[in-house]
Amino acid sequence: MLIDNNSLQTFFISNNVLTVTYGDTSDTATFTGRYYHPDYGYVGISTLTTLTVPDTTLPTGGTLRFSGSGSRADLSFHADQSTQLQLDTNNDGTYEFTFDNPL
Repeated sequence: MLIDNNSLQTFFISNNVLTVTYGDTSDTATFTGRYYHPDYGYVGISTLTTLTVPDTTLPTGGTLRFSGSGSRADLSFHADQSTQLQLDTNNDGTYEFTFDNPL
């Protein structure tokens, strides 16, 4: 639990599990957990496909999913260190917005 002493808002991070498998040239990682913001509610975070994490700035493979109340976002990492963010704003299984290299 985190408390902002100025606003007295409380933030929670719960059930977070990070699993890392160390390799010779790169590591792999999975993540699950939940984050709570007092104004926006809960966001679930999970690994859709295992992240490949070499010694670079960003992962070079894998996808993270962020799920909220009635919406979701998938953040994908690619071998060329590009990224893609896809938003399903009404959680109907169709991405309404796609952003290349938002990071």
